[in-house]
Amino acid sequence: MKYTIPCLFGLEALVADELRRLDLKNVRAENGRVHCDGGPADIPRLNINLRCGARVLVELASFPAPDFEALFQGVAAIPWEDCIPRDGEFPVKGYSISSQLHSVPACQAIVKKAAAKRLGQAYGCETLPETGDRYQIQFALIKDTAAVYLDTSGDGLYKRGYRAHNNGAPLRETLAAALVLLSRYRGRDPFCDPFCGSGTIPIEAALIAKNRASGPALCRPKVAEPPRQAVAGRGRRGHGSRIPRPVRHLGRGHRPQCGGVEPPQRGAGGGGRLRALRGGGCRKVPPGQRLRPAGDQSALR
Repeated sequence: MKYTIPCLFGLEALVADELRRLDLKNVRAENGRVHCDGGPADIPRLNINLRCGARVLVELASFPAPDFEALFQGVAAIPWEDCIPRDGEFPVKGYSISSQLHSVPACQAIVKKAAAKRLGQAYGCETLPETGDRYQIQFALIKDTAAVYLDTSGDGLYKRGYRAHNNGAPLRETLAAALVLLSRYRGRDPFCDPFCGSGTIPIEAALIAKNRASGPALCRPKVAEPPRQAVAGRGRRGHGSRIPRPVRHLGRGHRPQCGGVEPPQRGAGGGGRLRALRGGGCRKVPPGQRLRPAGDQSALR
């Protein structure tokens, strides 16, 4: 099977690298789309794991189409009954670039008529109900060559499933993932987005750092995490259970460096001085340093 993955202009190399990491064969990039070869089992793999691709299209046929008759005959020769059931809905959309058939609505009507004729002959009916599931048909006319596809994605792959509402002028999730991939961020270095907005880039960076698939949330099984065991000197959430609240909320940047000295016992010399335990070490607060309360927002910033 031949697959075509449309993408934003300039992201073809990133999509091609993703396809190679997924062990797809014969990967080749063009302007605004990337082609590859695979089997039926690769359809869900591509739809779930692609971060920068817009859709996953199965190429059904490619043929010269200098006029409407050639377009009709080429579409009618496709075995539509193998992929569209009797009651399936099959809308058509596409585009034309540098072709004699420049009228997209007319080409849509021709493709629809040819597919309906083939399905009517296969199922023995003159009128198709189209009351079942949707099977989106797409075509591309480029320099008098027609390519007919079947869309396997439905909604665009940029709809990850984690965003309930869109703010004004949102950034596409596919573009945000491309920005993170171009920065070669893998979760080992600090990540900063000074113009965060709705948080699309940090969310995509978190998915990349966790090596988590970017497909819709409904496609990923929910695995229950085992309960965390409390260890000595730590609370249930991994923080030091004996660290006072004002010190815990200061953050790593406001804690003094550890000197490797064991914390004094209560009542001994230095008792009453606040200290922070992290990773089993000791961080003593110098006598001249002032501690801020936990609710001080300037300290948090």
